[in-house]
Amino acid sequence: SEEDGDHCRLSSGKLRNFSCSECKKKEEEFRNVLMRKLEEEQIENVNFIQWDFKNGRQRESHDMTPKDFVDKLLDDMGLLKSHNYMTTKQFDTMDELKHSLSKNEVTIWMDYAENFQPPTQREVQTAHFKNNSQISILGAYIYYNRGNGIEEQSIVVLSDDTTHNTSAVFSSYIKLQEWLKEQMPAITKTTIVSDGCGGQFKNKYQFANIAYHENDFGHDCHWIFRY
Repeated sequence: SEEDGDHCRLSSGKLRNFSCSECKKKEEEFRNVLMRKLEEEQIENVNFIQWDFKNGRQRESHDMTPKDFVDKLLDDMGLLKSHNYMTTKQFDTMDELKHSLSKNEVTIWMDYAENFQPPTQREVQTAHFKNNSQISILGAYIYYNRGNGIEEQSIVVLSDDTTHNTSAVFSSYIKLQEWLKEQMPAITKTTIVSDGCGGQFKNKYQFANIAYHENDFGHDCHWIFRY
């Protein structure tokens, strides 16, 4: 029903389990199509390889009966549907956030790129293989409002500290705030958007930094971790 459909779109719990009547109907139709096709092809066992980061391995080989394979496929599709719902809703919300900034508010999207190994100009061949120096690259895209509408700026913070740990992140973040203070001295709020990497962003040390953000930078801070 339309009501069930709306509920399914808005409820992550329903999405995860194909709980609404429309999803259950489509699931059963899809199951029947798959089972019929496997029977027509006289397939008795389904062998496939799946990404599975367990026991130090990256891929696992599976050998299943057609029924077990279809059951697993539908279960995994349920998880995918829930994941797609969550990521879509998050990006929609974040898109609205960055385009609805009030005056003197800032949104910073940031993430680390892979470490970069800079070459030496006109280096000899041996130097290429002996050069072990690297730099870290923290990329940030900033949306800010000085009162004349939303402005945007991309910034890259380079460092010879390649640990990507909490201290390195905070040191780079200080540089971002210093630049922002030059552009907009009266900042009232910063919203940070990042992934949930525990070694870099989502940990107790960064939570402490958020708690002391007003003392350190003179304004409030919110941190959003992407799904």
